Amino acid sequence: MGEGEDVSSQGVSREVQCAERGSGLPEAAATFAQFIHAVAAAYGDAPAVTLEDGGEVLASLTYRELGERSALLARGLLAQGVGKGSRVGFIHGNGPGFAVWLAAISRIGAIAIPISTMIRANELVRVLRQSDIQGLVVQRTMLGKDLIERLMEALPELEGQEQGRLRLLRCLTCAGSYRQAQHCPPAWGSRPS
Repeated sequence: MGEGEDVSSQGVSREVQCAERGSGLPEAAATFAQFIHAVAAAYGDAPAVTLEDGGEVLASLTYRELGERSALLARGLLAQGVGKGSRVGFIHGNGPGFAVWLAAISRIGAIAIPISTMIRANELVRVLRQSDIQGLVVQRTMLGKDLIERLMEALPELEGQEQGRLRLLRCLTCAGSYRQAQHCPPAWGSRPS
């Protein structure tokens, strides 16, 4: 076996495993969508992203889950009119949810624009306008802070607007659990992360 060759514990090279699954190697992927599909096939149930606090695992996501969840969210974005070249901002804390949204946005050819969860309302309005985004994904809460409230403070003109008819954005989605999404303004799309 050559130096640096990737071999699993069963002694089968990653190249052979990928060929048996009918998928390409991650490094051979030409698009982000192909890359996500290839890493999901190559690494399956191995951890892709883990959020820890003091050695305690708070959340974890496998490569397979990353592929499946990002594909589902990508389809939702496409259904809302977001596509290749669309600029999509997302305000989401570090962890598996961040990785899923980044992958979902990127795998459809949209441009992912991460925005700090610590941003103040007066800064947020400037960032949103200067980045010329067409869509925005917002985590409902972060460290006890209501990020939707902060968004509404930054852009009060969003109050009362309906999904699909937003004057400033093509789509606005609350990211969080189903329970949290119930508290998003009712006309806005809600997706679990």
